Amino acid sequence: MVVASLLFYGCAKDESAVNDEKKNVHSERRMEDFELEDYTSARLELKNALGINPQFAKARYQLALADLKLEGSRNGAHEMAKPGKKNPRNPDARLKLAELLFIAKRTDESRALTEKILEGDKGYADALALLAKIQLSENLLADAGKTIDSAISQEPGLARLYLIRANIFSALKDVPGEEKALRKNLALEPDNPKSHKNLVNFYLRHGWPDKAVAYLEDTINTYPESPELHIKLASIYETARKIDMAEDRFIRVTELDPDNYTSYLLLGHFYWRRNRADDAEAAYKKALSKAHGTADMEVKAVFAHFYFNREKYDLAEEKVDEILVEHPGYPKGNFLKARLLIIKGKYRKALTILDTLLREQPDWVEAAYFKAVAHFELYEIRKAERMARHAMEKSKQDERPQALMGQILLIKGEPETAEKVAAEALLKNPGNFNAALVLGKTLVAQNFLDKAMGHLEQMHSYYPDDIEVMHLLGITCLALNKAEKAEKLFEQILSLQPDHVPALSYIVGNHLNRNDRNAAVERICRQMDKAPGCGEYPLFLGQLLYEDGAYDQALGMFRRAQKLSPDSSATNLMAARALVKLGKNSEEIKTYKKRIEKNPGRVSLYIKLGALLEENGDTKGAGKIYEKALEYNPEYWPAANSLASLRLKADAPDLDEALFLSMYAKSLAPENPQVSNTLGWVHHKRGSYQLASSHLHQSVLALPNNPVVRYHYALNLKGLGKSEQALAELRKCRTMAGDFPERERVEKLISEWG
Repeated sequence: MVVASLLFYGCAKDESAVNDEKKNVHSERRMEDFELEDYTSARLELKNALGINPQFAKARYQLALADLKLEGSRNGAHEMAKPGKKNPRNPDARLKLAELLFIAKRTDESRALTEKILEGDKGYADALALLAKIQLSENLLADAGKTIDSAISQEPGLARLYLIRANIFSALKDVPGEEKALRKNLALEPDNPKSHKNLVNFYLRHGWPDKAVAYLEDTINTYPESPELHIKLASIYETARKIDMAEDRFIRVTELDPDNYTSYLLLGHFYWRRNRADDAEAAYKKALSKAHGTADMEVKAVFAHFYFNREKYDLAEEKVDEILVEHPGYPKGNFLKARLLIIKGKYRKALTILDTLLREQPDWVEAAYFKAVAHFELYEIRKAERMARHAMEKSKQDERPQALMGQILLIKGEPETAEKVAAEALLKNPGNFNAALVLGKTLVAQNFLDKAMGHLEQMHSYYPDDIEVMHLLGITCLALNKAEKAEKLFEQILSLQPDHVPALSYIVGNHLNRNDRNAAVERICRQMDKAPGCGEYPLFLGQLLYEDGAYDQALGMFRRAQKLSPDSSATNLMAARALVKLGKNSEEIKTYKKRIEKNPGRVSLYIKLGALLEENGDTKGAGKIYEKALEYNPEYWPAANSLASLRLKADAPDLDEALFLSMYAKSLAPENPQVSNTLGWVHHKRGSYQLASSHLHQSVLALPNNPVVRYHYALNLKGLGKSEQALAELRKCRTMAGDFPERERVEKLISEWG
């Protein structure tokens, strides 16, 4: 929290429109970032400085440092060459290169160059200081001590040398020596707030917060108008939960430096951390009124983040658009644009932006995390996993990549590992909702039902209106034979979201398990009135009527469902079956052929005709129809999906073509559960059970009471060697309503596996 507070406080005040002032602001602001080792922020700001003036040598050099720290030697060495060209009379060029090599962890090269410099000037204090740091990094503490003492003997008035001496004493666990060196640094630079902060950090690091506070309060009496010291004290108060005292200090900073926009940013961040959103917004608005030039862009980026967190996406988008109109290359602005695209479901466009940002800044954790999110939403599980792991490696503090990894592992069928990862995420941040939800899912998946029940009931008490929590809790209740409690939860879901198909599916399933078909029919009809635009509900009702032999009424429901969901293969197939039962299939085929002749570009007609031909046994004709639909519209995924399914059903299945078609359909409709079922089943048929797992899992979550989907999922679990879970899933198929050609096969497998 201390670092977070200090990071936003720079030496910049109002920035004029003059380019020299702008570039210096960006460069100088990032000097403190280097000291805090926030190389990502440093690099972003230095890019801004160079965008204003590419010839700015100081920014070039600092960018080289950031590149080397973040990416290794390749980019840094490239940038390092540029400062020399921009400023050829730099007498310290070789020493600067040695420093770069040290930062890049190329210690041997750095040492060799430093020693070469010292051969020419044995008393060069800065070179001796670098050599001492190299020796310290190699744990050569005695050598490091001698070297820095030699540097101090050459330049006893150079304050920064005593900081290196303090670090060496710290490594030796010589606490008095460390304090003495820090006090010497302070004596040489008593007016430098950083010298005071170094001593305060020493007290905090050794567990002496009272000493730190006493020292700061005493120092502030001497330097009452130093904003940095007030910020440090405010951060300590906040960490100690002395909230009122912390607030007073942050307010004091705005009084001491009323024209510095960063003063109000710090106050806004404090309020935001305390969940005082209105106060935070007021402080941010004040910061915006004080910010000019490129600082205006920084504050707008903060505002956009603030609105994101409050789910005010329209306001966030306004700020992002304002940023990018004036500064189209600003990395933070483009990152926020990518986040907006993810919220809108435009994952491919978001990935294009994030790829560019990560090429420039591969260690940018948030960009990596949201790239993983975009891949996850597209169900590109392997890509999501790679990027989530990358984000986890680059940040040990941010729990979000771990929470996402838990979801990924759960989809991959690894609930034990997912549980561990989700629990670790919750240790970092107990308030991470996604991690808590994943933990609940892992407990259910492992059949730890009592433990899951306790966890989910606690979540429900915190989030009483969250549909996903209620859904998972309802499933757990059903597994524990608490059908009445489950039904209440599902009814609560439907009161909040009338078109929540799984909730109604479970309620109807409960009625059918009690052999009360009239109640099931009545409940579907009631929900159809509340959600007249949901195509799944008339399909449910039609399936029940079909099973009861009321084919004419069933067909009426299927027709209604077709109007609402014209691309649904399940609906079209059931309509075709009802027509066969009524002896009207051939007549319907003729009707659709005529309609296609009049409207050859209406591809939805081809899908309906294809389903009719399939049900009539003309699979060859159906295949040609689906191919024709794709000729008219190559991006019509229902045709690709239906054609893939058809290839699987053939006496000699063409698994290669089925795979190509189903993957193509998936690229066009990544969230469609029917497409996921087809692709998963293709992978299963090819013996790629692990690849099949994520797709079938997605499908069964979306269509929990579809017996075909559940059957495919069960068989794939068996292929993965998860026999008990496979048997449990297969038994669920037995109780499900709907036309299901594999019912006899299910009974046989239950007998064999049980």
